[in-house]
Amino acid sequence: MATNINPAQQQAVNHAHGPMEVIAGPGSGKTFTIVKRIINLIEQHRIPPEKILVITFTKASALEMQSRFLKEIRRSYSAVNFGTFHSIYYQIMSRSGYLSDYSLVTEAEKRKILRSILNHFFSAQTFSSADYGEILSEISLRKNLLPPISEREKMNEIFAEYCDMLKMSRKIDFDDMILSCHQMLSERESVLRTWQEYFTYLLVDEFQDINRLQYLVLKQIAAPRNNLFIVGDDDQSIYGFRGSNPQVMQDFFIDFPDCAKVQLPINYRSTRQIITAAEKVIVSNLNRLPKVYEALRDGTEPLILSFPKREAEEDWIIEKIKEISPTEHNETAIILRTNFEVGIMAAKCVEQGIKVRTTEKVRDILTHFIAVDILDYIHFSQGIKERSRFLNIINKPMRYLSRQCVADIGGEVSESEILAYYHGNPDAQGEVRRFFAACRRIGQMSPYLAINYIRMGVGYERYLKERAKPREFPEWMEICDELQEMARGYSTHEEWLDLLAGMKKLAHETEEEKGKQTDKDGLHIITMHSSKGLEFRTVFLPHLNEGTLPGHKSLTDEQIEEERRLFYVGMTRAKEELYLTCTESTKFVPSRFLKPLVEQK
Repeated sequence: MATNINPAQQQAVNHAHGPMEVIAGPGSGKTFTIVKRIINLIEQHRIPPEKILVITFTKASALEMQSRFLKEIRRSYSAVNFGTFHSIYYQIMSRSGYLSDYSLVTEAEKRKILRSILNHFFSAQTFSSADYGEILSEISLRKNLLPPISEREKMNEIFAEYCDMLKMSRKIDFDDMILSCHQMLSERESVLRTWQEYFTYLLVDEFQDINRLQYLVLKQIAAPRNNLFIVGDDDQSIYGFRGSNPQVMQDFFIDFPDCAKVQLPINYRSTRQIITAAEKVIVSNLNRLPKVYEALRDGTEPLILSFPKREAEEDWIIEKIKEISPTEHNETAIILRTNFEVGIMAAKCVEQGIKVRTTEKVRDILTHFIAVDILDYIHFSQGIKERSRFLNIINKPMRYLSRQCVADIGGEVSESEILAYYHGNPDAQGEVRRFFAACRRIGQMSPYLAINYIRMGVGYERYLKERAKPREFPEWMEICDELQEMARGYSTHEEWLDLLAGMKKLAHETEEEKGKQTDKDGLHIITMHSSKGLEFRTVFLPHLNEGTLPGHKSLTDEQIEEERRLFYVGMTRAKEELYLTCTESTKFVPSRFLKPLVEQK
């Protein structure tokens, strides 16, 4: 991190009036620069602190920025305004008298409303937590005046019903607030002028993450002075699903043709070798501003390794981490593409006695109905013949067996008692015998082969195909693939179920337990999205394979470029050591993003 100011930072700090864009790459000291500029505005240009507004994207970032600022100054300037887009726009709406009859809806309330709507439209369909998240994301995009991404049937009706139910409950969400703020400032000139006079100097961090509606409101408040100082890096624009786009960094020059510009060229975080490797990757993106970075120190080249099997890759990483002193694990991170991968890797590390910390809300795949079904088959095969498990799977696929066949059975289900119930019905008895025979066979297989047999031999995959809508089937197959891949390398069901138990424990870890952790509480295991803004001495980036990075859903040029930016963000978290690993076999193809690193070695 910068301690002495460099010429580019000084140029940004000295900028007084009018628009300015600061291109600040990884480790370039952007927070330092923003803080110095706030002080410069107050002490050199005599700008009243209360006229300065500093906006960033998360509450934690806003508090950190404010704390850094207060530590830097020699006297108290607590009147400077720090906040997130949502908190600032809420303040504007509230103080303008537009929220007196409404309150903010909680996440739990949103899901409760959505659950009611979905039960009305799809009474016979089961929705997972991921489904709720996808639909709420779609609603958010629509409210932010962004193109919809979902082709789900009845989405227009769901959206309209959701908005109506919020209004009836006298609730608003954050997206309503930004949209209403834009409408209020557009329609009430006197209110707009009030806020234009209230905030006369605006500084925005992580500008590349802004969406269209947030930007519109920002420009409204900044006008007509346009003292808009934005700091960002289009190479770190990784929130396309929230409406962000790297193009916004280029559009700023179009919107403000008199804009001043500076790039912060020195990377204070990483070694020259890590910076060079990251640049080799990101230059393949066409939609980006050109940049040149400098390093202050040399180090070792990033290590790129491929393994014949996924479990060999993960075992190598775990052994490598064991070589690192536990006291240095807080400076070590495994950075993965998805929450699902985080859960698996975290569970494996805990299994090996490695203390783990993760701020991720680990996606609990075990709660998905497909995982519940497959696990009920496996538990049943292990002699855990609970009535509830039997009832869940007996007609998956359809065997035309009645729930009444176990109505009088207490405790565990008995094959002989069910056969007795169907005395005189040879077809039903044949289905019962085939079911129990299949379960016995499942119990004798490895977990990986057992899941494959459930899918193909038992007919569960055929059952899913018959039930799914066309767009749902590929997603359901992905769940099956993920669950089966988790089981690869385990020879017994007991070992594999222990892994799942560890994964489930991590997924359901309470916030109170997380709060007891300190900054030195072990190895970081996080997603690429969550790693943004963080730094670690040693970074491992596993599973660099096609289908994972880029993900199999990334098909367009824009989606591939965002996936490449994600990889770039992950790489540039490393200060000293960077390990890039993949699996190379008939099933696993190394990520295309590794190609420029391997070709030029």
